[in-house]
Amino acid sequence: MMEEIKMTLVTLPNGLTAMQCEPASESTKLPVLCAHGWMSGAWQWARLQPFLAKRGYASLAINYRGHCGSAPVENLADVSFADFLDDARTAARFLDRPVVIGQSTGGLIAQKLAEENVVAAAVLSCSVPPAGILWKCATSAIDDLRRESANFRNQVVKPIRTEFDDLVYNRMPLELANSAFAQQVPESGRVLAELFNQEIEVNEVQISCPILSIVADTDRLVLPEVDLAIAKKYNGLSLVCPDRGHYALVYEPGWELVATLVCSWIEEAVPSVK
Repeated sequence: MMEEIKMTLVTLPNGLTAMQCEPASESTKLPVLCAHGWMSGAWQWARLQPFLAKRGYASLAINYRGHCGSAPVENLADVSFADFLDDARTAARFLDRPVVIGQSTGGLIAQKLAEENVVAAAVLSCSVPPAGILWKCATSAIDDLRRESANFRNQVVKPIRTEFDDLVYNRMPLELANSAFAQQVPESGRVLAELFNQEIEVNEVQISCPILSIVADTDRLVLPEVDLAIAKKYNGLSLVCPDRGHYALVYEPGWELVATLVCSWIEEAVPSVK
């Protein structure tokens, strides 16, 4: 009988919590670090981690500080993108040059980890763009938030269901949308302002590892042309996914197909033995 794959909540030396998933048998494949998006947590990867384990990949999905019980902070509003990056960098060094998969904001964190040469490869799933690539949305939401960013930069911002339904859940049935929204968490307004104003720079010259950009063709939060431009910036590969939205890899029906293609790319792009 096949051994059961177990998910374990662990605490890293710096107090971050993370979900750890190990393959049932010993493997020489590189571990995978999963970096979640805004207003989220390690829960985003609850489907993908066992999927990876069945293919021989150990994985660690972190919760950034102040998220889902991870490393408490005095005031979430004071937390910056640099703090999230520091959390992910600590986890990457703990794993010793893993493959990183980043969702949305996590995709931008993955780009920064690649720039710092602490990962062996990076998968960017519907990633937020760095400075220099205009963030385009299906509505005026991003422009509106840029104008309003000074008002919420020092606030804790709560998820709004109507915005998630419009921009994130547009390819998800109601029951899945309900499940996802029940797990979304408040976010640092400072981080959101940094993202909306595109204050995070990435020097592509410093990146030498393979890059895969997942492009969801009906993503309303980050339009497909944005993620295509991100791949071009790094001379990476684009994986265009038809009839998919912003949660193409992590929560939408049919995510398994996207995950299978991601695994195939990792196996071709990255040596299996550390």
